[in-house]
Amino acid sequence: MRKNKLLMMAVIAVLLLMLSACGSKEPVNEENTENEEIEEMIMPESLGTTTDLNSFVTIDLYGNQVDNEVFSSYDYTIIDVWGTYCKPCIEAMPEMKKVYDEYKDKGINVMGMVVDVQNADRSPQMEAIKNARIIVEKQNADFTHLLIPKNLLYSFMTDIQFIPTQFLVDSEGNIVSDYYAGGKNYEQWCKVLDKKIEDKKQASQLEN
Repeated sequence: MRKNKLLMMAVIAVLLLMLSACGSKEPVNEENTENEEIEEMIMPESLGTTTDLNSFVTIDLYGNQVDNEVFSSYDYTIIDVWGTYCKPCIEAMPEMKKVYDEYKDKGINVMGMVVDVQNADRSPQMEAIKNARIIVEKQNADFTHLLIPKNLLYSFMTDIQFIPTQFLVDSEGNIVSDYYAGGKNYEQWCKVLDKKIEDKKQASQLEN
């Protein structure tokens, strides 16, 4: 029991550090959306221990259930870890949208993971989710954004100390890149992804 309590305290400390390290933080307020009512959402039961993203089940910002099979249709997926009160995270979204539009038909996807829209017990915090939706819609970041299930919070998330942080996973959800603290812009991601595509093409040719 004491070990579990200490682990929870450590995880909370990491999340607080990420939020404090992300730079200038400003809430997003949009007219005509403040009175929007959104339905209550329920997190699915978390799965067991995992080190990467190859075993999880969660929901997105609109309550749709998502699991690690979401990666199987793509060679690679960029994971963009962000927070609603992190100005650099929000400012980076148009760059990620450009990457998404450029590479979604080339076997590469983009997904967000939001760190600050859940209560301590991992249940959805509806006002924070409402704010996150506003941000996503305003930035036209129309790729999937996930809530963080408990088993991911206790795995790779403990290594992330700054937001935004971005990294790549393969079609099975294995992390296949460094953690890019502060994220990359469109041109930087193009270099990374073009090399990944070329390397995969060459590997396929050698196999044949």
